[in-house]
Amino acid sequence: MRRAFSVGAVVGAVVLGACGGGADDPSPFTPNGDPTTQPPSAQPNALESALQQATGVPWAVDVDVVTGFALFAKPLKRLTVGGSGAEVGAFIAKYPQVFGVRSDELGAPSEGQDTDGRKVVELHQQVGGNPVFGASVVVHLAADGSVTFVGGHGYRPVGPVATTRTTSEAQAAAVAAAKATPADAAPAELVLLPFPSRMPKEARLAFRVDVTGESATGGIYFLDATTLAVLLVQAAGRTVDGSGIGASGLTHKFAVTQVGTAPSPVTYQMQSPAGAHPGKIRVLDAADQTVLGSTDANAWFPDAAPDRKGAAVDAYAYTIGGMSYWSSRFGQKSYDNAGGGVDVVVHQSAGPEGKQWNAKAGFTSRGRAILTFTDGFGARKTPATAPDAVAHELGHVVHWFALGKNLDPADAGAAIDEGLADVFGSLYEASLGTGDPATVGEAAVAGGVRNLKDPSLCDKDSGGPCPSNVDDAAFKSDDPHIPGVVVGHVAYLYTYGGEHVADKIAITDPISFAQAETLYFSTVKKCLRMGMSFKELAQCQIEEAKAAKIPFQPVVCAWAAAHVVTADDAKKRYNVSCDGAVSCEGKTNGFYCAPDVIARRATSYKCQGGKVESQDTCLSCVEYHNDRSKQNCSK
Repeated sequence: MRRAFSVGAVVGAVVLGACGGGADDPSPFTPNGDPTTQPPSAQPNALESALQQATGVPWAVDVDVVTGFALFAKPLKRLTVGGSGAEVGAFIAKYPQVFGVRSDELGAPSEGQDTDGRKVVELHQQVGGNPVFGASVVVHLAADGSVTFVGGHGYRPVGPVATTRTTSEAQAAAVAAAKATPADAAPAELVLLPFPSRMPKEARLAFRVDVTGESATGGIYFLDATTLAVLLVQAAGRTVDGSGIGASGLTHKFAVTQVGTAPSPVTYQMQSPAGAHPGKIRVLDAADQTVLGSTDANAWFPDAAPDRKGAAVDAYAYTIGGMSYWSSRFGQKSYDNAGGGVDVVVHQSAGPEGKQWNAKAGFTSRGRAILTFTDGFGARKTPATAPDAVAHELGHVVHWFALGKNLDPADAGAAIDEGLADVFGSLYEASLGTGDPATVGEAAVAGGVRNLKDPSLCDKDSGGPCPSNVDDAAFKSDDPHIPGVVVGHVAYLYTYGGEHVADKIAITDPISFAQAETLYFSTVKKCLRMGMSFKELAQCQIEEAKAAKIPFQPVVCAWAAAHVVTADDAKKRYNVSCDGAVSCEGKTNGFYCAPDVIARRATSYKCQGGKVESQDTCLSCVEYHNDRSKQNCSK
């Protein structure tokens, strides 16, 4: 799945913070035989500096390129603010220049838990008594009231804050502009409209009113929040349930947009209605680059040739699924955490590159992400039939946005991007409970195009052989997918355990799937940068595992298996042995499993104070990652 380097103009930049870790962490390693030095530390951006000066602890902050406020902020040392909504609100209100919201604009806090069981306090911004849709600050807290990270922000206009009109006034103004009846209009909601241009601090507040109507004047009206002047009108559409049979033969159900109402002609478009999904997703036919439409919400391309049927259905369903997984699992609003749109192009011709690519990802000049899929080659199905292949392309979009939409990472950086895209694809497919997490694209190509468990089994038509470590001759391939499989192999080893295919270094007690998801997210948010090396990626992942209290021995040893970290460095820098023996180095107290990776029965062992207190050999062992107090052996 090759990347697209010339899809269109690129905008924006996101400043990434340095890797996490406390002051007592060991110094970063430099693998033996490598003359390069430790990369320089990233300089703090303005928001990081402001927070550090105010709180006394360093921060890592991702900056929203539209508003200039904090998109994601994490204190790199313990910072306790208290656990109540009032205490959290008082903390956020101290820094309107960072989070874009003042104390008098904070509504009543809502409290809950995230997927890791941590307390979450969400603070919605209100302007003129109206809540601003999508403008909220979400603070995640540890049990002691310390901040783990902060997501989102409010909105600050450039000029003086004017009193916002009421929602009823906005609804009436929209109805009048559309010459419709009040019954045809949805309630008005206050939103942030990036209009007239998507540049820092030029976005403005507007009322959004969906005026359905039954004429050409119907649509979604955006009115200035102060003057109620019409700023923008978008085509109207109703949300309806649709479905379709994919090229894989599976039936998918999804929301589509209905255009028009009876008795006028009614058509359906394969695009997600506003608010139906985290990202604004639509499917375009490569033939004319228009949104794919149909007269039946449950039938698409009914007259198409057999090799063209179903590709759009698969691509739409898996793009929605992959984006929903990214957004819900990691608390993000689309790939950019701002509801960014995605165009999915199907039935794309491979063009002069021929079989060199079957799918691409990039950005258009309109600022939207774009994924393109061919109809496949020969006996190969379209890659859109494979959920991990579609998620692989989405992974590129996520990574590139984190890099500031730079589509040309150099050298090892391109391979790292490809490898991490494989990791995201594998995680998404595993979350569905289907497919094989060891292979990529197996739903489209028998055996998959890459094998993360055993890279030597990669699809030879895709440019193999694939390397298993950084010393492999195939690592010098011009195709970044080939060396990129090393990143996927490392992730597979520390997530599922096993032996390195060549060196027989055994990972006997891998981290949990949920921890692997957390580590991937931290890697994208805190580690990824242009032109980084495998050494730098390994170093940052290990530090992020430590900061998140994830057992880091399997992470260290997986990178040692790939020859990025030497056994001596693992012991010297992290006090970790990679000999395959049961170990409690870097683990919290409790019971652990050692999988059957070296022809022995599964072993349950108990860690206490960093040492093995007891162990038991048994026929089966169940890992209790959420409750280390349970005995693991099944008698």
